[in-house]
Amino acid sequence: MHTKAASARRVVVLIASMQEWTSRTLESILVPKGYAVIKTYTRAQALQQAQSKPLDAVIIDEQLTDGTDTNSVRTCVPAR
Repeated sequence: MHTKAASARRVVVLIASMQEWTSRTLESILVPKGYAVIKTYTRAQALQQAQSKPLDAVIIDEQLTDGTDTNSVRTCVPAR
C-alpha cells in the first residue's frame, strides 16, 4: 500500500474505461488513499496521457470504443 512517507510524489494511476461509472467508482476508492487518478475514455486519450505524464499503474477496459490489445499496457507504461 502506498504511504505518503514512503514517496515524495503521489502514485499516478491511469484509468481507461468507456464506462464513466466505473472510472468514478475506482477514483472514489483511490483518491482518498493518496493516489493521483487520470481518467480517460478512449485508447487514444490513454495513449496521449501516457506520453505526457509519468504513470505508475494503468487500468484498461478491454472494451474501449477505439480498440484495445495486449500491447496497450506496454504502450502506456514502458518497462522500468
